[in-house]
Amino acid sequence: MLTEIVPPRAEQVAAVGVALEGVVRERGLSDQDVENRQQIVSNMEEVLTAVLPEVKLRLYGSSCTKFGFKDSDVNIDIQFPPHMHQPEVLLLVQKSLSVSLLYGNLEADFHARVPVVICKDQGSGLVCKVSAGNDNACLTTSFLFELANREPLLLPLVLGFRHWARICHVDRAEEGGLPPYVLALMVIYFLQQRKRPVLPAYLGHEIKEFSISRLYDFRLTYVEDGFVHWGYYPVSKDSSSSSTPETIYREGKAPLVFQRPVSPPAVGLLWVEMLRFYSLEFNMAECVISVRTSLVLSRDAKDWPKKRIAVEGADRQREADGVAHLNVQ
Repeated sequence: MLTEIVPPRAEQVAAVGVALEGVVRERGLSDQDVENRQQIVSNMEEVLTAVLPEVKLRLYGSSCTKFGFKDSDVNIDIQFPPHMHQPEVLLLVQKSLSVSLLYGNLEADFHARVPVVICKDQGSGLVCKVSAGNDNACLTTSFLFELANREPLLLPLVLGFRHWARICHVDRAEEGGLPPYVLALMVIYFLQQRKRPVLPAYLGHEIKEFSISRLYDFRLTYVEDGFVHWGYYPVSKDSSSSSTPETIYREGKAPLVFQRPVSPPAVGLLWVEMLRFYSLEFNMAECVISVRTSLVLSRDAKDWPKKRIAVEGADRQREADGVAHLNVQ
């Protein structure tokens, strides 16, 4: 039945676009909202450096990318010196925040994949989730932030997708759903996989050493001035200790966006195409969603199970195991 749905008319595409812009306007983060969240981080840093003078706090996640809602959690990561260890840092954070009048409803989840201290900022009423040494998440945030700044189509598509996921109750990672930032990766992947791609992937056959079998040997290192910078670290079984230095390590960069000479597609049309892509075209059971390469990545290549959605992060990490009640991982 879905395959028989006719393409949307121009007025329908326009109406969808208006609805998506409405979600951004009504539920998205304004510049002032982002500034308020930065102030929450500054206030917490002042509290914690009284006990941990060597640490620094950084905001990450949707509070930086603007891919979140006005009531989304504030994700904060603590950078600490090498002589300290994550468990002791988080325990001291928990103790310090528990005696501060600025925070309430304190709890901790030290057994999560990313251990966190959770509290409520009393001034704003927002929930803060504090991790330590969460470099992968901060790197993904950098990638998404730079991409969002250069491709305006992303914000309405991601917020619309998140709004849909919230309505359908599939955005709660703690209940088996998808972490919100994975929805952003899914939007980016669709834009890369269109017949006429809107966004490029940063790894492909133009790199001499690249192949799907070597994908794990490539990783995102940083994002700067509109480019993704990657490093090649061969650790596969076919790597040899006798290899020349040039094959042991190499680095390169790729542009975040295309330099398009023509007007981009309407956001309403992209929304309809994206729903069709994930409903009918993408083989969810056999393939991995990966924004790193435009080549099809099978689950066999990653040795991942086939029962649920599989999403690889921008930096090669496994990002999603979610949405159990939709039979996806």
